[in-house]
Amino acid sequence: MGFVQAKYTREYFTGQTALGDRTDYGALGADEWRTGGIFHEIREPIDLIDLRGGRVLEIGYGRGEAARYMFQEKGIAEYVGVDFSEVAHELTRETLSGIESKKWSVEVADALEFMRVEKFSALFDAAFMLDTIEHIPRSEVAEILPLVLRALRIGGYFVVDTPFYRVDEDYIDQGHTYIDPSASDLHPCTKGMHCNKYTRKRLLREIGSAGFRILGDKK
Repeated sequence: MGFVQAKYTREYFTGQTALGDRTDYGALGADEWRTGGIFHEIREPIDLIDLRGGRVLEIGYGRGEAARYMFQEKGIAEYVGVDFSEVAHELTRETLSGIESKKWSVEVADALEFMRVEKFSALFDAAFMLDTIEHIPRSEVAEILPLVLRALRIGGYFVVDTPFYRVDEDYIDQGHTYIDPSASDLHPCTKGMHCNKYTRKRLLREIGSAGFRILGDKK
């Protein structure tokens, strides 16, 4: 992965400049994260399943509020996260500082390489990609999804949350252009970050083709 990695700055994750001024771009939910909460669009997919006592894998942990919420409100026992951003790693370690460190591990790595090397097998009760899959180049999704499936125990859950678009977009294969650009595609600080924009139909098809049984989806 690693595509446009330099754009995943502290300003992007926190929505603030170094002087504390609000930016006009960035990852959703920064205000809630700052006050110890979680944005409803991050919380809602987590609340779909019972995680009590579970072992969780998250690909693309961002600021770490999903992990914090899962520990504090969902009662998970163990958490493993991977994100390619050093800034995300710093922020997540701060976010999880009040939780016993032996219960969680956050890695800085290319997620595909991490999954290849770790070769997890039937280890996790749930895996999450929350506003992550649209940041992964399309050519790599086909390989990482079966690795996630292998990492799950029988009966485990894989929860993917991503915005749906009117048309499929492969920003990389399209020569770094968009067919139907959205606001974030037009902003110079976030252009290219959503390199793999899904229609609902394609996302369900790709997840199903990887071997997952689809239990439900958002409209």
